Amino acid sequence: MVKMQTAYRCIIWALCLPLALFGQDTGQLVSRAEKAWAAGRYLEAAENFERAGRLQTDRPILLNKAAEAYYLARNYEKAADCYRPLRQYSDRYPLTGLRYARALKQSGRYPEAREAFRHYLSAYKGEYQSTVETVVALEIQGCDWALQQANDTLTNPSFLTAIPLPTPEKAKGNAFAPIAFSSEVLYFSFNVEGQNFASLWRINRPSADWAAPIPASGLPAEAGRNFSSGAFSPDGQRYYCVQCLDAQLPENAVSKSPADRLNCKILALRKTENGWTNPEPLRDYVNWPGSTNLAPAIVHENGQELLFFASNRPGGYGGLDLYVCERPLAADDFDFSLPRNLGALVNTAGDETTPFFDSAAQTLFFSSNGWLSMGGYDVFRSRRDAQTWGPTENMGLPWNSPADDLWYVPGPEGHRGYLSSNRRTSADQSTLYDRIFEIAPEQTRLFLSGEVIDENGTLLPGCLIGLYEQSPDGEIQLVQLQSAADGRFRFRLLPGSTYAVEASREGYRTARATLGQPNRTPEGYALTLLLRRLATPAPPAQVPAEDKGGEKAP
Repeated sequence: MVKMQTAYRCIIWALCLPLALFGQDTGQLVSRAEKAWAAGRYLEAAENFERAGRLQTDRPILLNKAAEAYYLARNYEKAADCYRPLRQYSDRYPLTGLRYARALKQSGRYPEAREAFRHYLSAYKGEYQSTVETVVALEIQGCDWALQQANDTLTNPSFLTAIPLPTPEKAKGNAFAPIAFSSEVLYFSFNVEGQNFASLWRINRPSADWAAPIPASGLPAEAGRNFSSGAFSPDGQRYYCVQCLDAQLPENAVSKSPADRLNCKILALRKTENGWTNPEPLRDYVNWPGSTNLAPAIVHENGQELLFFASNRPGGYGGLDLYVCERPLAADDFDFSLPRNLGALVNTAGDETTPFFDSAAQTLFFSSNGWLSMGGYDVFRSRRDAQTWGPTENMGLPWNSPADDLWYVPGPEGHRGYLSSNRRTSADQSTLYDRIFEIAPEQTRLFLSGEVIDENGTLLPGCLIGLYEQSPDGEIQLVQLQSAADGRFRFRLLPGSTYAVEASREGYRTARATLGQPNRTPEGYALTLLLRRLATPAPPAQVPAEDKGGEKAP
């Protein structure tokens, strides 16, 4: 009898041990995820939350936290993957369907995003019905407009393109806030991953191509502590920069996390015979106590120095708004006038940020997520007429993309410009980091136009198209990656090169083709790629119910 009881205990222990280890592993993953989240390491938090959520399927809250963290890290594809199975818990997570649709939109999957927005609106039964209807209607309109932009580019190309500039070698991080000092010199801020400050870098164009960027020199070390974006005055005698007391950087405020979690101030430095002075904060009525104030832009006009900046101070339209103040150029101090809100033709209930005012063109450029957009933050412009701002206009392609597009400044030549974006340009480049892009004329007039169809012969939306070039020695290299949102794609080609194209989509077999004489047209090449569907996997198991989460307005 004793032996029998002992054997029974051993069996029970053997059965329970894997469950105990399983719970312990999940607990460790959750603990690591929560620590990473608290430190602002959203990608690390997302990966641990997702692993825990996939292991412990009876706790959908873990997958919800993974989706939120992936979205904050701007990994839109992974965010959508984690949001997708949570839509059945709309009573518990009322905004999941909206966030899922936005993740699809910022991945460039516009047709899928449009349907997801419509599904969310039809299923929503919360107390913010009118707000949700307004928000979703604008998002759907943005999807339709983005598809129309892509179609217009196919039929009437502008011959402008966004060219990524070199980034600091062997360093991961965000490049942002370009300053077009001249046609051959560009400054920008760079935040190395894991550091809570950014540094100023300089890049030269000695010939047709940009050289490797180097750290900028000359500014005092104090200007680099908790430093983010900056702007020189047009005469080069003053430098305005942003410093934050919080561990987050201002670009995180506009790209990753809410601005009200920051405490950022605008500071100014003077250039003297002995070099630059240490930075001094502007007056409290500019750096309103308890608010975030960032993205300074300086203009000289009619004997005045104008300071444009973004702030979430009380009394605005919501989120970050754009403000302007001025001071006499002849004054020795930094005594600006009281900041004025630019008004409802510029500001929205969302965030407006990264302003730049072109005095010659009387045009304000800025980024916003509150107007009609192709993705997250888009670049907009508004023309000033007799101190009144005109209607806000989305700049469209190639200034904007499904991702976040910020910090646009026109170049000295007029037709060129620079911006910061986390858009994808190749298969090995993610949306996690911002790069500096130059908007410039495309030199070639040779094109590849194509479409992707399914086995029924209908256009297949949401495909990823890779353009590959074969060098004379036979080496294959990815040149460009493009989202065929509506099933159509178009590439500009260089004459004399050999190209291949690859189309892929989740749930389908990848299709490849090499361009040759059968595809030749008067303007380049035309190609149709057929994708065949893979076997449909079994549906996921139903997840048990769990505690309800709260609802907030979108």
